[in-house]
Amino acid sequence: MENISLMIVTDDKAYGRALSKALIHLCVGMIIQMIGKSEFFSKMREYGNEKDEVSFLESVDLILWDGAEAESSYGGRIILLSEKPVMSVKDFNEGKFCIYKYSQAQCIAASLFEIYSFLIGRRMVNIQRQKVRILVFSSWMGGSGCTVTAMAAAQELCRFRGSRVLYLSFEEIESTGEFIESPIGVKGVGVYLYHLFKNSSSVIKSDGIGDNEYPVVEGYLVHDDFGVEAFAPTAGRNPLRDITDEELNVFMASLIDIGRYDFIIIDMGDNLSETDITCMEMCERICLVSKGQGNGARENQYLQHLIYRCGEEVIDKIIKVENLKTGISNTDKISGEKNCMIDADICINRSSTFLQEGEIMRIFLDGKFGNSIKRLVEKLTEPEK
Repeated sequence: MENISLMIVTDDKAYGRALSKALIHLCVGMIIQMIGKSEFFSKMREYGNEKDEVSFLESVDLILWDGAEAESSYGGRIILLSEKPVMSVKDFNEGKFCIYKYSQAQCIAASLFEIYSFLIGRRMVNIQRQKVRILVFSSWMGGSGCTVTAMAAAQELCRFRGSRVLYLSFEEIESTGEFIESPIGVKGVGVYLYHLFKNSSSVIKSDGIGDNEYPVVEGYLVHDDFGVEAFAPTAGRNPLRDITDEELNVFMASLIDIGRYDFIIIDMGDNLSETDITCMEMCERICLVSKGQGNGARENQYLQHLIYRCGEEVIDKIIKVENLKTGISNTDKISGEKNCMIDADICINRSSTFLQEGEIMRIFLDGKFGNSIKRLVEKLTEPEK
């Protein structure tokens, strides 16, 4: 993303330094300067006329003002920091914004990106699509460990390979919040989709690349300790289950074109709707996760439908994982019909995989499980033959 310049105007130097440090840590590409109020007014007087004062104010993208002096005149790029939560306001009609100054830094960052996107917009830099690798994780059965495998692969890519990864849940009810802590106040994918599609010009052109100004995605993201990013989880049903194919293309383009990610990992769970089929068609690899004692007939039906919708070549994309391996083969259960079963590429034993810390589950990438995930990621990322 391009740099966003922020001026923090405060006489509380300790607070200003702490906030600046936190925002710089959270926000790649944010340039921050901190000045006191007397210095700010002194600079304003130096310009001498209204036109030059406007030029000074426009020399930065956003101004965070800590104090009551701006209560009667704040608006636009001047954002008020309030001492009380009840004073917080985001009035997009009037262009007036006030943020509670003692919110978590991630919430303040999210608000800044949301406001910046509204005030300024941002034309994204188009990149070569093939530079962003899309990996789909799916299953024909519930309880297979599909989400755990997807999240573990994302962490392996971030932690040990230095990749930039977005985890994207297409489950009916998202599991993101079980693995990544989400501060109160960070808005999720539903709000991102609203801002993405509220402009009727947000359509994909014939070349698949939009000429759009997308919302600033950073304002809607959370991340784990290893750097895996995800949209803040949404309460209730996942809004991504209701988007059309055209909207899906716009949505994915908005994530690809920014050049922020090396990998997008899509967790489809055990769904197989039109949206899921489209994801499978656009992805590079499909990780098909099953239990060791899964229903072979159901797997066969699943694969037959996949071939019918995507063509025989979809089989070449599939890496099959048997989770909770027991040594029982499903292939022997198929008889009297076309057998589309494929052998497992990776077998995983998930014993001692988690550590529950409050409401968040930590995944251990050590031992046998970690070695299995490492082998899986190697297969998922190896060059196509």
